[in-house]
Amino acid sequence: MAVSWLRSAAYAAKVVAVSLLVQAVMGLLLLTASGNKASDLGDFAGTRLWGFALLATAALTVARRLAPTAPRWKAVTVDSSLYTACLLLFTIAWYVSASGTIADAVDMGFIFLIAGLFTLQIPAAMLTATLAHRRLSTP
Repeated sequence: MAVSWLRSAAYAAKVVAVSLLVQAVMGLLLLTASGNKASDLGDFAGTRLWGFALLATAALTVARRLAPTAPRWKAVTVDSSLYTACLLLFTIAWYVSASGTIADAVDMGFIFLIAGLFTLQIPAAMLTATLAHRRLSTP
């Protein structure tokens, strides 16, 4: 049984929005706890954030729509891996276009993955995908 485009898009938007919200809150808490200004949170936002959100939402939507209905553990594993790959590849592409050096861009990609773990962005995506998967399988 295939999942409709609307349910796939709603699922993907929920996973991406919740994970980015958790990242923003945890980033703000970590910045203020370390003595930095809250305005430094703007480094996480902007065009880069919206570009990643669109890419991850589109990738998760297509994955849920085209993949056959799978058990929850398998779907969450695929979706969280895809989310993490989108974060890595988008960050690398962004920094290659900004600086032009591939080595520095790859370094920044992995730094953003580490930041995604520290700010609970990636675990939040996994948890949201786990909780939201139930809505995909119900008619």
